[in-house]
This record gives sequence, structure tokens and C-alpha cells, in this order.
Amino acid sequence: MGASAEIQSEISELGKRLIEVTDRFTAVDNVNPQMDRSDISNPIESDLTDVRESLVCLLQDMLQKVQGPTRTLIDMTNTARVRLSLLRTIVHFDLVGKVPEAGSVAFDELASITAVDRSLLERVLRFAFSQGIFQETSPGHGTVSHTELSRAIPLLAPWFQLVLSATCLCRRQQSSRDPHDSKTAVEIAFKKPFYAVIKSDSHLRLFQDGLKSLSMAQKVCWWSHESDLFPWEEQPKSVIVDVGGGNGQTAVEIARKNPDLHFVVQDLEENRTQAEQTIPPDLQKRVLFQAHDIFTVQRRIFQQPVTFFMKWILHNWSDDRCIEILTHLVPLLVLPGSRLLVQEYVLSESTYVRAMDMTMLTFFTSGARERTVQDFDILFQQVDRRMRIAKVWEADEMGMKILEVIVA
Repeated sequence: MGASAEIQSEISELGKRLIEVTDRFTAVDNVNPQMDRSDISNPIESDLTDVRESLVCLLQDMLQKVQGPTRTLIDMTNTARVRLSLLRTIVHFDLVGKVPEAGSVAFDELASITAVDRSLLERVLRFAFSQGIFQETSPGHGTVSHTELSRAIPLLAPWFQLVLSATCLCRRQQSSRDPHDSKTAVEIAFKKPFYAVIKSDSHLRLFQDGLKSLSMAQKVCWWSHESDLFPWEEQPKSVIVDVGGGNGQTAVEIARKNPDLHFVVQDLEENRTQAEQTIPPDLQKRVLFQAHDIFTVQRRIFQQPVTFFMKWILHNWSDDRCIEILTHLVPLLVLPGSRLLVQEYVLSESTYVRAMDMTMLTFFTSGARERTVQDFDILFQQVDRRMRIAKVWEADEMGMKILEVIVA
């Protein structure tokens, strides 16, 4: 469903005003290109400043109208937050000074100079590219060169150091150069792993409520937000096992709209109380909570084909741990008609997905990351060579996809 007629009209009106103000900006700026721009008392420069500010405000208004209020707020909390960490990292490692002013430097050389793991550095740089800070000399070339934004950083570096935290995205244990042995920012701050931190009731509730909020907010951002990413309504009567389903919020949403589906929500015992509060009485016969650790063998309680559903689970873990999680599903996936649905942000050059990749790097376990479809395919093959992606279901927003996986 597209934007409302009222929003479309507002966007159209903003477009007309943008053209008018852009013409004014160009006209004033071309009056005397040689004049001293530092003299703000000059009436021409004063007019230029006013027009520039008007243009910036109009562009911001246009962006907010096109994105919508919910998408704008998500961008503020997700992408904008990671931008700050990015700037902190760039200043901490003096990446601006290590990239030649008029040339380029290879990822490998820059990683060696900065003593940062190459794969981590590339992830940070590719998010920087999406923000216009540095650029890849040519796509896939693996070299970094400057942009106007990166060249402007040194002047503001002391201010960045003053207002931003000293902890940076690429900080690692000094005793090891192996990224799989490194600590995340959360582990450094709290002296224990992320999942150990959230096991307390207050942190667990905060975590679950946060995931619920993000999930609901993103649906508002989709043009087709009245529909689900996956056509659940077309599925035959079946049992859906929501692996790592938290408090059952996703299962409740889907079951509410699809009366022929039954859900078993699997998560740690610590989630039972919240799940029992989340699952409404009228759905308790079709949405059941089952205490289960994803790193243990699945109990063979199903004699019929089963659909395993994993939403935002695998990106929290390293490849090794993902293989462990998936291996426990294979004995049931070999049943004819069984399948696995993996819902994740699939890695691309999208700013939002790159920001989510940085979030994985900062918060969760070592090796946690967003993956490409090819990365997932390789992962599944490592679990079982019969495991393959049968179909990819795509959303129109946020880089979200559902991978339909079978063992055949």
C-alpha cells in the first residue's frame, strides 16, 4: 500500500519549494564567487546563509515525509547511533591520516598499519562507504580513498574525542589477534558476555521489548505493511516451531491472523514468565511455550512434517555456533515436507543493513554478523550437504528476507 493522498500532496508541495529554494541558492551563490565567505555581515553572504538553512530544512522535511515518522525514528536510533561509533573508530585509529591524500590504500595494507583484523576493518569501512566517508576506489577493488567528508574529519577530531566515548568498535583483546577470541564492546563494558548480561529479569525484558518494538516499527515502514513477509495464510495446517522465539510475540501475531497454524515457541526457561504473559488466553491452545536451549538436541516430539522458524537468531552467533544450532535441526528436517524458515537482514550495501552488521559486531558474541545469501548457502552446506535454499522471500524494505531451507 502506497503513501496516503495527503502525504503524496505534501511531498509534491515540498518538491516545488525545493526547486524554488534551490534556484535562489544558486542565484545568490553565483553573485560573487570571489567574495570573502567568512564575512557574515555581508548582506549577500547573510542571504546565502539564510537560503542554505532553508534548503537544509526542506531536505530534512522531504526525507522525513518520504521515510515516514517511524522509519525516521528507527534511523535515528539504529543508523545514526552507529555513525557516532564509526567516527569514534576513525579517530581512534587515525584512519584519515593513513589513507593517502591523493591516492588509495588496500584493505590489507591498512589493516596491517592499524593492527586491526582485516575482516573487522572491512566491515567498518563498508559502513563508512555507505555514509559517504571514504570510498572504495572502484567496486570490488579492495582499496580505500578519500571523499569530501573523510577529508573534513581532522578539523573536528578533537571535538569527536571530547564528546564521544573512548570505547571504539574495533577494540579487541590485546592478548590475541584472532577475531574469534576478541571481546565485544558489551563484554568489555560489563565484564561478561551479552547473554549473561540480559539473563537478569530487567535486562531480559528490556531486550525482548526492544526486539518487539523494532519488529513492529519496521512493519510500519513497509509500503505493504498490512501483509507479512511470508505468506503464512497460504500454508496448510501445520506445526511451526519458533526456535529462539523469546516471549512468543511473533508467534502470537502470526497465529492471530492464521487460525489453522499451531506454534511451539522455544526459548530458555527464563522466558517462560514473559511468554505466559504475552500469549493471550484465546491462543493458548495454538501457541505453546517450551523451554529449550538452541544448543541442545531437538526432542523428537513430532511425528509429522514440521516447519522450524528462526527470526533474528543466526546473526547473533559465529559460524561455528550457527552450525551447532542448525545441526540439531537436521534429524527432523529430513522428514518429508519439513523445512526451515530463516528470517534475517541479508547483507548488502544498504546503509541500514550495514548499521545492523555493526550492531552485531558491537553487542553480541564474537563472530556475530549479518550474512549474504551466499554466506548462508555456505553455512548450510557445512551443516549438511543435502541442505539447500529452496526459495528466498523478500521484503520491500529494510533488507529483510526469509530463506526457505530444505534437506533433500
